[in-house]
Amino acid sequence: MSETPRDAVATSDGGIVFTGNTSSFDGDIPYSSPDTNNGMRYNLMVGKIDSNKQLAWMKVYGGQREDYGYRVIQTADGGYAVLGQTHSTDGDVTWNRGTDDIWLLRLDPSGNLLWQKTFGSTFSDQAISVAETLDGSFIILGRANGADYDVLFHYGTSQFDYDFLVLKVDGTGNLIWSKTIGGNGNEGQTGSIFEANGGYYFASFSNSRDNDCIDTSWCPGISTFHDYYLFFLDTSGNIQWSKSYGGTDADAVRNAFWDERDSTIVMIGITSSTNHMVSQSYAGVTSVWLIKTDVNGNLLWETTLGDTLQDNVNADVMPADEGYFVGGTLEDILQMHYGFGDILTYCIDTNGAIIRQGIIGGSGGDVCAAVVPFQSSYAVIGRSSTFLFAEGINENSNHTQNNQSDVTLSSLYDYPLKIKDVSSGAKLKVYPNPAKDIVKVVLPNNSEGILVITDASGRLILQQAVKNKTELDIVTKDWAKGIYSLKWGATNGRNFTAKLTIN
Repeated sequence: MSETPRDAVATSDGGIVFTGNTSSFDGDIPYSSPDTNNGMRYNLMVGKIDSNKQLAWMKVYGGQREDYGYRVIQTADGGYAVLGQTHSTDGDVTWNRGTDDIWLLRLDPSGNLLWQKTFGSTFSDQAISVAETLDGSFIILGRANGADYDVLFHYGTSQFDYDFLVLKVDGTGNLIWSKTIGGNGNEGQTGSIFEANGGYYFASFSNSRDNDCIDTSWCPGISTFHDYYLFFLDTSGNIQWSKSYGGTDADAVRNAFWDERDSTIVMIGITSSTNHMVSQSYAGVTSVWLIKTDVNGNLLWETTLGDTLQDNVNADVMPADEGYFVGGTLEDILQMHYGFGDILTYCIDTNGAIIRQGIIGGSGGDVCAAVVPFQSSYAVIGRSSTFLFAEGINENSNHTQNNQSDVTLSSLYDYPLKIKDVSSGAKLKVYPNPAKDIVKVVLPNNSEGILVITDASGRLILQQAVKNKTELDIVTKDWAKGIYSLKWGATNGRNFTAKLTIN
């Protein structure tokens, strides 16, 4: 059988957690009732690779129908939240409104299920992205093609056209609010959502040119293909502004993130366009398109990655000290490189120029799912039907037969850009976490500023000006149990946030 990883993130202990789907129940995949009698059905999988590149644990969740994992994040308490999609009505799934529902699973640090909730309608609801918010809640991006239950509205009348669905749920999975965003066209099935600048950004793609999707890219209403779209919402889910980016052909966002180093938004995806906002592309093939905007969505620069012969898909990007590291997939149907599909890697400088590029792969098909920081360098998580890679280190042997695929980890140590060491002081750190009587707060490199702590309701608990200190000891024995938000405002204008759980 086969495994398909779809997302991965670095963990606070130097490892990697990943999610996706599997149709196996042998090898590294644990026996999972009730789906083991039908290997053609997929279950959601989530696994942890430790700092020694060994599989620490693997968990499988789902029911007798199709269950997929799309995004995983590490939560403030050291556990994980997995955003998936389910068609099941049994097993680990307690309720399904009809067809596919959005599925949120909350796991402890060992991957054990704490709780799970489904969201959506009796129509088709699809998961895209999730983020933990400063108030201890979760913000979810998905899409839906109908309206009832958790989906309050649907633009248009076609069941083939989806709207964006943005949900906010509390720390135990209870729905706080739901918003439908879109137009009379079709809104995309990939993208990212994150909290920054006092609200929520989400990036995806759409071919709508009306209602909430106002084309600002170049010449409104002419192209019927998808463009990149970026929305900024307030904390109640109301649209503050939106921007679009692209050319006359198809442009589709895969991932995006907030770059706290300079308060910008970085988006990556694919484009078939060769004009307008896409300054360089290759006619007849899809290229990786990387763009950077300011806090208000104004385009700062863009660059295309690829060549004239092969299609590029599944792109991901992460920050590096002096730029960005990009991973993607080359659909090499002509086998111009190692096999039928290879993983492309790029080092990009702060202006979007390529510093170095490489190819990882073998004679089979190799696909990039995500790039993550790992041991002061990079790692690519993907799937492979190759036994030996031509570059990089394939840490897992291939268990599959008949060209099926396994999860694979490739560690890259010889790239000129190095990501920031997680111990370098570039983050606001809190430990122990969860805490009980006392907590130590380690400040970022700039140790002059103001520390503000609020509870889950937003009530001010502590506000303290700090100068010439790198650590603070805070007594918490009289604090109520719950999740607290910490914000460090440095005098150099940079802001850092963290969460603290009091047991």
